[in-house]
Amino acid sequence: MANESETWLKPAKRIVTERWGESVTFGDADLLGGSDRSNVHRVKLEAVNPSVPNTVVVKQAGQHGDQVYDPDSKEGPAYGLLNDWAGLAFLAELDSGTWPDFYGGDRETGIILLEDLGAARQIDHILLGDDPVEARETMCGYVRALADLNRTTAGHANRYDEIRRELGPRTIRNYVGRIRQFGEMMKERGFDSEALSSELERCADVLADPGPFRVYTHGDSCPDNCLLTDGQVYLIDFEWGEIRHALIDGVYPWIHFPSCWCVNKLPDDLTDLLLEEYRSRLALGIPEAEDDRLFGGGLVAASVAGFNVNFFADDVFVKDHRWGIATLRQRLRIRIIAKTAEQYGYPALATACARLGDRFDEIWSDVELMPIYPDFRS
Repeated sequence: MANESETWLKPAKRIVTERWGESVTFGDADLLGGSDRSNVHRVKLEAVNPSVPNTVVVKQAGQHGDQVYDPDSKEGPAYGLLNDWAGLAFLAELDSGTWPDFYGGDRETGIILLEDLGAARQIDHILLGDDPVEARETMCGYVRALADLNRTTAGHANRYDEIRRELGPRTIRNYVGRIRQFGEMMKERGFDSEALSSELERCADVLADPGPFRVYTHGDSCPDNCLLTDGQVYLIDFEWGEIRHALIDGVYPWIHFPSCWCVNKLPDDLTDLLLEEYRSRLALGIPEAEDDRLFGGGLVAASVAGFNVNFFADDVFVKDHRWGIATLRQRLRIRIIAKTAEQYGYPALATACARLGDRFDEIWSDVELMPIYPDFRS
């Protein structure tokens, strides 16, 4: 049986009763893991009603450093838990899809109840394996899941805002600010020009006003935040979910997962395939994705914003260090931005990034290229 001393048990029972009635009994609870932000349990349920699932997942906010859960704070553990709640509750109103169903939450204790996806595998385990065929198929499923999330939520952003606002204050990541920081970095390195400044302003405008691409985004769709079960990829952990430009999600495999520990290189032909797969799927709900100018502008802007999420916190011009399975200098992605900018009509940005890439090669001649994922090394 679940331990009666667990702070999540009483509110979890209340949520289950409200959804399925009084005749549900709680069985064993297994700790699935989590992070310093949350703890996750799988709980068995027993009921006569066949609509009651055999198990549910209970996720509870944890303590982040010296910050404890406070539902009235816009930072700390509350930030992620309430974002997760709002995102899944929002998605549950729209349709079933490539995300777990949402059963309810308790704001005071910081818990949410979700569908249990069962014996699923994280995508990072697949990418670090030895089956390139499975890895390719899984990555295609991954971008389809992202596109489904983005296209399904197009036109419904105001409803998400309502749900999130009711749960408490929130902090919104400033992706436009990242464009500005990138511009300052280029200026400090001697690559500033009026043409570059103008093109970066175009990038900032694209993210500030996404137009038809204004959708709900996962924001942290790392391989370890995605599960494969029965051939279907599901997105989990919507702690960084928010209304943004769709390409903030769509760019993830293109620039090698900017917020993730599990970063190696995908084969070039696969990144091209994944981008086209994402784009064609997105266009089913956002026809403007077929427009090269609009889609390309979003891709360039999102690539710049994802240049290196650690760059401005750790000055890689001074030192390098490993995070996960690659170093910060290996992650700088400047050549990818140059390629993307050239392809989609940002020539000053392409030239400046290529020159900065040459500078990196010169001053960091001892830095090895980012390795390819183990699945694709043979």
